[in-house]
Amino acid sequence: MISSLFWRCIVAAAVAALAGCNGGSSSGGTLGAPLAAMPQSIVGLTAAQGPRAGVHSAVCTPKVWASSLGSNAVYGFKLPSSTPCVTLTGPYNGLSLNAPIALAIGANPKWLYVADLNNDRIVVFTYQGAFVKSLSTVIGTTPYQPWGVCVSPKGIVGVGNREYNNTSYAGNVEFFPPTAANNSTPTGYATGVFESDEFCAFDRKSNFFVDGLALSGGQKIGYLPRNKVNLAGQTVSDSGLGNASFWVGMYSQKGTTDTLSVGTSVGSSSTQTVMNWGVSGPANGPLTFSSLPSYTLTNYPVTTDSVYQLSPGAGVSGIDDLYIADYGDNTVLQGPSTGGAVTAYNTVGGTVGVATRPTDQY
Repeated sequence: MISSLFWRCIVAAAVAALAGCNGGSSSGGTLGAPLAAMPQSIVGLTAAQGPRAGVHSAVCTPKVWASSLGSNAVYGFKLPSSTPCVTLTGPYNGLSLNAPIALAIGANPKWLYVADLNNDRIVVFTYQGAFVKSLSTVIGTTPYQPWGVCVSPKGIVGVGNREYNNTSYAGNVEFFPPTAANNSTPTGYATGVFESDEFCAFDRKSNFFVDGLALSGGQKIGYLPRNKVNLAGQTVSDSGLGNASFWVGMYSQKGTTDTLSVGTSVGSSSTQTVMNWGVSGPANGPLTFSSLPSYTLTNYPVTTDSVYQLSPGAGVSGIDDLYIADYGDNTVLQGPSTGGAVTAYNTVGGTVGVATRPTDQY
């Protein structure tokens, strides 16, 4: 658990470098710490600046995208140890990116999605980074701050919204159809289980999963069965998978049979773990989860604030890899998708989001 002293330190340092406040713990990392008590404007992250943009090629389709809280930008890379060939900052629809968190790649349509937390919206781009549209996470007159974004095999966009400014009303999950118009609002939403809904994922059958800070305390994993996705007034169900120190990025990898993979974040550790479950159940639920062998990431950078979003994708050798946004190390890491030693892919200051193209998740 995160101590009250830690939270007070984060509040006091909201407009200064974060590194001096990350005390860590023996039980887990600090999921959400950089934004947990942040005001609406995130400024002064001097310890987490983004990479230099370099010279952008005239035509570039990045293979790995990463978000940066330090520079309020999203970077597209084609190769490891390289400068980004695309940098997204804005303005888009009149607003520059402000605390971009999770990223997602959709295959139908072929778009990149950015959870633009402090602007209460999802920003949509082509694979080359051209602006397509903005999706508002406001319901009626109530704004919600998107932390997680994911895309179903049918193109439905799912969103996990945190508790507003972490001091106000609880978050929710929201859904948009692939044909949603610019500036449109959600067509489906659900509450329950969570005070702050965070990272999300869809599986092969379009069941929806989300993790985050539970109303009862600690971190949980919730879900909506596929027939309840994109409907109004739904209730997120508790998966019953336990109460981890910190659940983080989640995904359902292609080539697997209806599985869910969820990261954990352990502070000051040279190993990190990805937990796996088989998923089954009828279209209206309830879903059941069966434990599968976990993946252990080794040679991991030792910091107090490590794993955030995870994204499986093809490595430089064509073998499936796992990419990890490591906030504490200011690096996107790369390692075998089933566990093993990780290496640095590219430096991205204050990174919390990562997505790969072609995507290797549903």
